[in-house]
Amino acid sequence: MTKARRNPLWQPIPCPLSDIEGLESWLGDMAAQGLVPVTIGQNFARFHCSQPKAVRYRLNAKPAPETFLESAPGTPDGEERALAQECGWYYVTAVGDFFLYACEDGDAPELNTDPQVQALSLRYAKRQVFAPAGLLAYWLVTFWVRYAMGVWHTPVIDFVELGWLSFCYLGLLAAALVSVVHNTVLLYRFSARLKRGAEPERHKNWRKGAGRYLVGRVLAALLVLLVLFLRQNVLLDTASRHAILLNAQSGRVLAQKRADERTAPASLTKMMTVLLAIEAEPDLDKQVTLPEDIFPALQTEKASMAGFVPDETVTVRDLLYGAMLPSGAECCEALAQLVSGSEENFAALMNQKAAELGMKNTNFTNATGLTDTEHYSSAADMAKLLQAALHNTTFRTIFTTEHYTTTATAQHPEGVSLTSTLLGKLDGTELPEGAQIEGGKTGYTAAAGLCLASLATVNGKEYILVTLAAPGDHGTEQYNIRDAVHVYRKLADKK
Repeated sequence: MTKARRNPLWQPIPCPLSDIEGLESWLGDMAAQGLVPVTIGQNFARFHCSQPKAVRYRLNAKPAPETFLESAPGTPDGEERALAQECGWYYVTAVGDFFLYACEDGDAPELNTDPQVQALSLRYAKRQVFAPAGLLAYWLVTFWVRYAMGVWHTPVIDFVELGWLSFCYLGLLAAALVSVVHNTVLLYRFSARLKRGAEPERHKNWRKGAGRYLVGRVLAALLVLLVLFLRQNVLLDTASRHAILLNAQSGRVLAQKRADERTAPASLTKMMTVLLAIEAEPDLDKQVTLPEDIFPALQTEKASMAGFVPDETVTVRDLLYGAMLPSGAECCEALAQLVSGSEENFAALMNQKAAELGMKNTNFTNATGLTDTEHYSSAADMAKLLQAALHNTTFRTIFTTEHYTTTATAQHPEGVSLTSTLLGKLDGTELPEGAQIEGGKTGYTAAAGLCLASLATVNGKEYILVTLAAPGDHGTEQYNIRDAVHVYRKLADKK
């Protein structure tokens, strides 16, 4: 007994939609096998299983829209359908820039009897198939032009990881271009034959070019997959679970890895604290006394401290540097109380700022980044924050400072010496010539893992890299810093 076919049934289309004769012939062969088309997409057609029958199919070009901004109609108008029915043809479905008609009457006249008139109706369809060919050609030419200028990116992808993968990309792009051009030529040649008065090839052997067309579709799919892979490739081998790399000037994302997933940001939170304090208190020499009551809880949490003591009076500038460079939690608490009266009120201000910056996966509950289930962010949001904050000259100065000594106080007559938790671990030899890490903010909690937001200059361009949830702790290798060096080195190697 013959096994019953699934209904509906999906079948791959073996020829391009621009191969009018081939597609019409293939649909006729499908009808002879009992498959009636329901819908036809770019790559697959959906069929209804029926009794085998002889059916003729014809593709009628859609009329061109009256204006450039309009699109072609989705279905034929009533007059066109009526004329077709008078000749024994009924409308089936839209196929790209064509309407598909069918006829089961072998004696019915052809739907289009004048080849030259039919050729004129193809003008809109020809313009449509030419567009992807022009776009692919533009990408290919643009790459080589930019390559000659020493600029390693295209409108499709920034080539942060060049080498054999990039040339695979170019090869696939060229193959896709050849395939699209071939499909375009098919339609133009068909139109040219019609203009000469030649009758269409009604029983074209569509199998002849099916293999070549399939190869073209596979190459196009590989091109898409490779582009997606390249966008991730520079970050795939980082230890951090979440990461994002972007151009610091434009904000353009160059590569990302689970960048929108919510996770604990640890002390990267302090970038928001410092930014808000700068915006709220323009007088950086203002004197602030650190409240005694903030210290016990911070000590219990084993939070990182800058080295100030209870009731010590320092400047706002000292607190800003203390919060950023050694990640002093007491500085953040003091700044929060200075700006908003309490950490709770300050957290509300932080969330307001986050909303303004478009940080959609962020919620702050404290000024320090200490663990709280309701305190979360994402690599992408932290990158948005850092990019915006770097436009503030005071923030940028603090963020890129390696060493700072606070003003003298009674408790610290020589001031407190502060060192960046990132820059203090670098000796300047990690990156090749032309690359330098300008500044950064580290972070760590048991829940967040090792985190880092950094700014680097590579070959004259500034980049922001945010990595979250790297393994390890303060006593292990600093995988957050290792990831940053690894990524920036890759950028530097691709001049």
